[in-house]
Amino acid sequence: MTQQVLVYFMTSLILVSAEDVKYFLKGQDIHFMPSISERPIESIWVHNENEVVWFTGAEEDVASSYKNRITLDRVSAELTIKNATYEDSGDYLLEMNINNELATLLYRIEVIDKVSKPNISCEMSDTKQATLVCSTESKHPHLLKLKWSSPGKEQTGPNLTITVRNEDDDQVYRCDVSNPLTNETASFTAKDCFPDLKAVEKFVYLGSTLSRMGNIDEEVMHRIAHGSAAFGRLRSSVWERKGLSPRTKLKVYRAVVLPALLYACETWTVYSRHAKQLNPFYMRSLRRLLNIRWQDKIPDTEVLHGAEMESIYAIL
Repeated sequence: MTQQVLVYFMTSLILVSAEDVKYFLKGQDIHFMPSISERPIESIWVHNENEVVWFTGAEEDVASSYKNRITLDRVSAELTIKNATYEDSGDYLLEMNINNELATLLYRIEVIDKVSKPNISCEMSDTKQATLVCSTESKHPHLLKLKWSSPGKEQTGPNLTITVRNEDDDQVYRCDVSNPLTNETASFTAKDCFPDLKAVEKFVYLGSTLSRMGNIDEEVMHRIAHGSAAFGRLRSSVWERKGLSPRTKLKVYRAVVLPALLYACETWTVYSRHAKQLNPFYMRSLRRLLNIRWQDKIPDTEVLHGAEMESIYAIL
């Protein structure tokens, strides 16, 4: 639509003052209601210097981006924009020819989203002090207002420092988040600052499997699996590679496989059954590196001597 103006036929200028920013929710209809006493001969609505709709007294022309989205009342110059989007925010200028005098009216609007349900997290600084953090997602964070409230106390801002008496502290704190049109609330109980720990039979900590029973049976099985995996990963690149001497392969074994097999063994409480579980993999891998078959009937002591390695019992 070609840019057009009304001023060329005007004999005088009437200025109608601009209004403060008005807010609309995304998806709602925007309705402009000019306060005028007489029917305009012609009118034009402009959004951020781009024409929206033009009425010449006989014909109406709508910009392509607004087709099927707007309704213009030709008598009152009222404008309705359906299903508002964020792009509809900005300045709307209405120019009217009323009795051959130019009247203008400026609207400033901003299309915003609804406030999402806030999320509250707790950051413990020590056993008694904690900071509650209230947050929510928004495309317009500058419009958000956050307020904490608890019995006898209110505080603005996203953070609230609290004192936690114990794990049964049932003091409730409420966070209210609002923008110019909507608001949401979330509550948090002080005792929720303490993690809800569940009793389990075993768990992995710093790479080691800890058992509720206090033994290392499960950990030994995991170590054998890790050692076997480390040995298998080097099969084609090291163990079966021609040109590498057994001495070099043993150095790789000490540097890669053995740490995987015996990780954190210095913290173990070892019984003979654990050494018996580890020994078969330990000896089998050394025999393979030295190209010793089981049919050769060479005892473990000679294998250890040839590899210049201690027995698994001595290591543990």
